[in-house]
Amino acid sequence: MNTAKALNQQPNTVGIKNTEASVKILNFLKDKKRKSENTYKNYNRYYSEFFVFVCNKQISEITWEDIFKVTYEDIDNYKRYLINKGDSGNYINQKIFACKALWKKLHTFNHDVNYTEVFDFEREEFEVVNFAALNDKEVELLLNFMDSQKYKPKTKYMFFEFLYIVGCRKNVALELTWNDIVRRHDNKKGIDVWVVSFKDQKFKDKGKRVNKAINDDLYVKLIELKECGESTGDKVFDLSKETFEDVFTKFQDKYNLHEKDGKKVCIHSIKKASGWLVQNTFGDINKTRKHLCHESIELTAKTYIGDEDYCDQASYLIGKNVDKDFFKELDKDTLISLIENSGKDVQMRLYYEYEKMMNK
Repeated sequence: MNTAKALNQQPNTVGIKNTEASVKILNFLKDKKRKSENTYKNYNRYYSEFFVFVCNKQISEITWEDIFKVTYEDIDNYKRYLINKGDSGNYINQKIFACKALWKKLHTFNHDVNYTEVFDFEREEFEVVNFAALNDKEVELLLNFMDSQKYKPKTKYMFFEFLYIVGCRKNVALELTWNDIVRRHDNKKGIDVWVVSFKDQKFKDKGKRVNKAINDDLYVKLIELKECGESTGDKVFDLSKETFEDVFTKFQDKYNLHEKDGKKVCIHSIKKASGWLVQNTFGDINKTRKHLCHESIELTAKTYIGDEDYCDQASYLIGKNVDKDFFKELDKDTLISLIENSGKDVQMRLYYEYEKMMNK
């Protein structure tokens, strides 16, 4: 079954004589829409994914026979598919229990629909999937790999660099349009900057927008997507989610990078890399929280602070006497080598200190 291809198709009920079961499903969705537009959109997305996975059909094609054939094992396989896809525990529960609610409703129309046995699931406490973060060198490998692709290499390169620099989720980048990139004035610096404005699906306030400034260097590279003909529509990154996921998997296969220290590597690992870059560069957990669009600082602190080994604690590190003549004794080539072999966070801090020194 080609799940990705089928999921990419939009349900189309125009001109189709819907089966009796599909009519009941669509009516159930209409009832949800009358109560909440957001719930309707979520349920419609959940059911579309579910029926493609289990029956390889769109909602409008579902028959009573399809419903009768669904088993407990099908639901269990679907749950495992969601886990492997990287869905959070809460998200999996939402999808499973949305389907259970539909089965319960269908049972009222046809008592042969056995929802009690098929959905014999309790709400689970799923083990939290702890994703690994890519390091600087791995991000560089990733970008070089994308740059070597034959089809739309700039789009693939810029998509992943955008995730790394902006620290957003992949769905944000996928939905980004050229109208979301605007010019704004920075009152403190007195200059105009480019700002990316977007909504994050994880926010409780679904209408809340995040405004993130981007450097002119990044903006120029984004505009090159238009100039070279790789972006011709409203979307900045004119490729499907499946295409980006496939090319990322190829990168993982080439470098055997599916796990790190027992943690799963996925596209979200780029966002975590971005978080570590900001935290290591500025040492400000609130700045890191804002960068990653976390509503709760507890979540940021849990990931980017955590428990430290004794020799990594600040009280141990800052108590060490530093020989101020040490750097004076280094020759130029050694000093350059030291900087080049440092992480991007160290290089950025040195660059900012240099700018401050020159602007005094």
